[in-house]
Amino acid sequence: MAVTQDQALIKLITGRQQKLESDKTNFNDRMQDVADYVCPHRDDIRGTLQKGEKKGTKIFDGTAVGAAVLATDGIHGYHVSPAFPWFKYQMNRKQVNTIPAVREWLDEIEFNMYMVLNRSNFYSEMWSYIYDGLTIGSPPIYPEEDIAEERIIFESVHPGEIFISDNKYGEVDVLHRKRKLTTRKMVQMFGEGNCTPAVKQSYKDQPFQEYEIIHAVFPREEYDGRMQDAGNKRWASIWLMTAGNHICRISGFDRFPYHIWRYMRSGKEVYAWTPSLLAMADIKGLNLLNKSLLGAAQLAIDPAYNVPAYLMGKVELKPRGINYMRDGTTDKITPINTSGSFPIGIDREQSKQQAIKERFHVDTFLMLANLEGKGQRTAYEVSELMAEKAAVLGAELGPLNTQLDQILDHVYSIELEAGRMPPPPDILYEMAAQDPHLRFDPVYMGPLAQAQRERFSKDGIRKFFTEIAPLVQVQISTGQPPEILDNFDMDEAGRYLADSNRVPASMIRTKEMVASIRQGRIQAMQEEKQAAGAMQMIEGMKTATEADKNTGGKLGQNVIDMMRTAGGSNAAA
Repeated sequence: MAVTQDQALIKLITGRQQKLESDKTNFNDRMQDVADYVCPHRDDIRGTLQKGEKKGTKIFDGTAVGAAVLATDGIHGYHVSPAFPWFKYQMNRKQVNTIPAVREWLDEIEFNMYMVLNRSNFYSEMWSYIYDGLTIGSPPIYPEEDIAEERIIFESVHPGEIFISDNKYGEVDVLHRKRKLTTRKMVQMFGEGNCTPAVKQSYKDQPFQEYEIIHAVFPREEYDGRMQDAGNKRWASIWLMTAGNHICRISGFDRFPYHIWRYMRSGKEVYAWTPSLLAMADIKGLNLLNKSLLGAAQLAIDPAYNVPAYLMGKVELKPRGINYMRDGTTDKITPINTSGSFPIGIDREQSKQQAIKERFHVDTFLMLANLEGKGQRTAYEVSELMAEKAAVLGAELGPLNTQLDQILDHVYSIELEAGRMPPPPDILYEMAAQDPHLRFDPVYMGPLAQAQRERFSKDGIRKFFTEIAPLVQVQISTGQPPEILDNFDMDEAGRYLADSNRVPASMIRTKEMVASIRQGRIQAMQEEKQAAGAMQMIEGMKTATEADKNTGGKLGQNVIDMMRTAGGSNAAA
């Protein structure tokens, strides 16, 4: 009996799912530790908890919880905030960026991209994406077009739902997402005709009944780029309902649709290490220490009591309680004395809290607040301190920037296919025909990226001008022109700084326009000089006329006689 395509896909997906789940067992334990101690709202790693169950019962110190939130706020607020332009586009060939038509086209694309992101839920989902990347690890984000509303919807997927594998380059190219969907959502996503009879019936009677479903995405082995149908895309997309092994949809993608940020990799493991995992020893130790300290503090405040046996069941230890004693007895109700001071425990507690904060770089994101009350700081000093702190985060933000590159590319592709992006200028088509590798890439412009860039590039120019300024001043003070500046191209320095500070292309004049302006300025100065000379001549003639008038015409006659005498002398010579 021949095996159908659906049967082959079901066997492939179910077999692979079993293997991926087995491989993730130990990682689930690791993720569960993070959920227990750092992010209790993500506690259901294995999807087995009942709705409404208590969470966070193992947390006795909130240092790690607060540090994770603050670090997420810092990266979100300083790197991908909607409050400022946080990226710009540039061509991967330097000279192409100097062409006005190309620069204007890139500016228009940037504007459209910002509008697309603002209209979507990108920024709210990006916060969860960054938070999961710093805590549980390996978070996926999934963009999808809402065709009816002409917008893009992002979903920050729970890391516990995914099972992944990577290719020979270390890039994730196989992902299974296992979750539960209500019958109402299944009908909305796949259509009633693509659901099982049980789902159809449940949709009518119990629309919120849940069924388990797997979304499997993997590269197609048999792929023909000349065919444009959804079933022949480069990446296969299969939705499989596990109850009855029913395929609800077979489609595909031109690019891998899930973007997974892995904060740090060990090299042999597909799932990421995170600041929470790296600090887990301190986090667990701190919680255990605080649990002990809380018990000790409670014992100090509400100690045990020594009570005479004959008062069993008759003692009132509540405030203003009255206990009657027999006359002449030496028996007394006394508290058991315990020490109320725990200096060793407090020192250890503070040490571990600081270690956890350092792992999340809390001091970097609180730097400006920490500067308050320590004297007036100049803008340059603040910039220097920010650059120093941001430089430490450079390597750690690298993998996040890689995923942001792919997310922006994905968004641009969706908008381009929908016809909502401007076409490239004709000159780019001509250049692309000669250079097939010509492309444009994002450059990040948020405060963190700017601080890192200033530390290693723009900062050097500023320091150079600061150090050369005294030499220029010496030449000027001695009456010399500042010839030392002839060694440097001030125009190029200005253009470099303008580009680094994200000055819009519409504000930057081309070199031809600058040359024309300077030529016009020289011509205007020459004309002004000529006009001044003519005016001086006119004033001289006016003065001479008035002087001749005052002498009764004798001055003019003397000038004529002198000219005749000079003419005669020249003729004789």
